[in-house]
Amino acid sequence: MYRQRIRTMAHARQGGVAILAITVILLIVTTIATLMVARVGLFEQKVVGTDVRSKEVYSVAIGGLEEGVNWIEDNAIGDIWDLTDADACGAGATADAPALEDTVLNTNAYERDVTYVAITCLDPDYDEAPLIIQVISEAKGAEGGDSHVSKTVYVEVMRGRQAGIGGSAPGGPMALNGPPIMTENCMSGNVSASAEVQPNGGIAIGTTSGTVGCLDHDKLDLGGGTKVALNPSSSLWNAIFGPHVTKADLKQLYMADRAKADADEGYQRRIIYVDSSTFDYHKSEGCANGQLSNFSWHCNEGSEDLPVVLFFESATDCPSINGGNTVYGLVYFEKTECDNNGMGNGTVYGTVAKAGDMTKLTGSFTIIGESLEFGGGGDEGQGSGPTGPDDPFEIIRFAEIPGSWADFQP
Repeated sequence: MYRQRIRTMAHARQGGVAILAITVILLIVTTIATLMVARVGLFEQKVVGTDVRSKEVYSVAIGGLEEGVNWIEDNAIGDIWDLTDADACGAGATADAPALEDTVLNTNAYERDVTYVAITCLDPDYDEAPLIIQVISEAKGAEGGDSHVSKTVYVEVMRGRQAGIGGSAPGGPMALNGPPIMTENCMSGNVSASAEVQPNGGIAIGTTSGTVGCLDHDKLDLGGGTKVALNPSSSLWNAIFGPHVTKADLKQLYMADRAKADADEGYQRRIIYVDSSTFDYHKSEGCANGQLSNFSWHCNEGSEDLPVVLFFESATDCPSINGGNTVYGLVYFEKTECDNNGMGNGTVYGTVAKAGDMTKLTGSFTIIGESLEFGGGGDEGQGSGPTGPDDPFEIIRFAEIPGSWADFQP
């Protein structure tokens, strides 16, 4: 019996040692597993943090590139280089844009920098070698230890020319082949029998959005011409100027052309834009009399070789063309709710265009339909052709070159 008790106590001690060993082993395994999980979590945290910073710096670089392209579109001509001087604008010549402010995303600050590199210069004859500029945007961490977080992207832009009238192809003559009367919608009301219309290409009246049935020309003799509706329909502006030319474009061209006319007494202006800000100027020269909302236009404008655009903004209502004057070109009335009452003894060679409806075309008014070619001309000081550098109808455009965009680490 005594031996049995000793044997039982020995087995108990052996069982306790085994439990201790198993517990230690489990503790070690648990510790190792915990360390592995912590390591994986830390690694994933680093990966997530790196991904976030990468996306942030990429976003900042793209934003800087967009600002750079917009800035060069507004400032590239004349403000960066002399773009026709090979010495000033040789391949690789660089220019810096105004400094961009730092950007903060979440709690991370990034520096931004945009640089321009001239790939080619502008051909002074406007014939070949378009201007190509590479816009490079760099973003990097603004903190001292974050400068390694960086991204550089670039895109190439090309200077192009766009016709300002009629949506003509770049490089070709800017033309309008319209009827003598163009209206956006319908024609109605008191249309004077004393007004005279000579068709252009057999068409006397055209509508861009209305129907032939709503063109009630009343007592107006169409001179044997017909009435037509544009198909597919379009706004009057798009039908004449095209969808890519804006009023701001037209006024900018007018201001540049007016400056040439002010500087050179012999220069024949090509664009007249009348609104509340330019009315006093034209009134002082004797072309506009009366008040802004009730005046007549008395000046002769344009010539057979150099037609004009005479644009009356909506603030002017629909001023009369009278006083025995002659206009060669396009006369455009922007306001939709006004009538063309009181046109007297004026003559337009080209097209009279009216937004909205045309009503009350009264007076001894003559409109002789002619196709208009606005670009270039042969007079000295008026440019060297439809693609000449002095052409007042040229609109400067910048467009990204397809396939030129790239991102890379510096």
